Amino acid sequence: MQNYKIFTDSSADLSENLIKKYDISVIPYYVTIDGKNYLKEGIDISKEEIFDAQRSGILTKTSLPAIDDYISAFRPELEAGNDILCYCLSQKLSGSVQSGTNAANMLLEEFPDRRIFVVDSRQATSGQALVVAEGARMCQNGIDLAKAAEMTDTLAENSTIKFMVDDLKHLQKGGRIGKAAALIGTILNIKPILSLTDAEVMPVTKVRGRKKALDTICKEMEAFIGGEPDKYWLLTTSCNGEEGWEEMGAVLEKVTGLKPNFDSITVGATIGTHTGPTAIGVAAVKKYEYLL
Repeated sequence: MQNYKIFTDSSADLSENLIKKYDISVIPYYVTIDGKNYLKEGIDISKEEIFDAQRSGILTKTSLPAIDDYISAFRPELEAGNDILCYCLSQKLSGSVQSGTNAANMLLEEFPDRRIFVVDSRQATSGQALVVAEGARMCQNGIDLAKAAEMTDTLAENSTIKFMVDDLKHLQKGGRIGKAAALIGTILNIKPILSLTDAEVMPVTKVRGRKKALDTICKEMEAFIGGEPDKYWLLTTSCNGEEGWEEMGAVLEKVTGLKPNFDSITVGATIGTHTGPTAIGVAAVKKYEYLL
């Protein structure tokens, strides 16, 4: 067992089961609703409350953890003699990596014998969760801290999220639409299929109707895995919790024969603010053993 502690920001949307299983500490983002209530995600406000606000047409925004939030979280572990590996939301989407890095640099002046790695997960939500969990597995399996940190880019390059939203208005409002702008259309019942690759929302295609959209997501994920399902962790993800996971999982098995083999993830505020409350999809990462 390596003597380092795994941290992540709340954009990873980890389940309580994963947090407990791997002893991961989560540093929350802040949520603002209708210009008010500066709240810590998962502590002061639930995911359900955030999406209920969006469905009601109320504007929601998120803000990254402050340097002091990272310092307060890291300090007790350093005082206990532990090193730190912290995974943050991609720099393409947020400044949390810089915030965590600034905190680490300040703390290393006080704890020069300790090691702190703050890394860009190059992913978000369920994709970030999978990268974080692989880091935690490496820790549990005795992989050195520096090696685990170094593996982050390789894990990110071998991970993806394939998903759909009912429309792109939330991505447009949040300025996170990227190359997916090519999918904007006004035709009734057109569903854009998107991929989060290297932390950028990329266009895949657009289809008519929800059923065809979910089928397309599954086929895209099957192509990504390339006939090697045993080498990947695979999960379903949704803003709609268990109902969405089960719907996506059933379609995945019917269309491809693949079954999720990792805890499902409910999309949280940090990413859900930009996707809106209708996002649903599948995420995958290649297991670190096949990447060493």
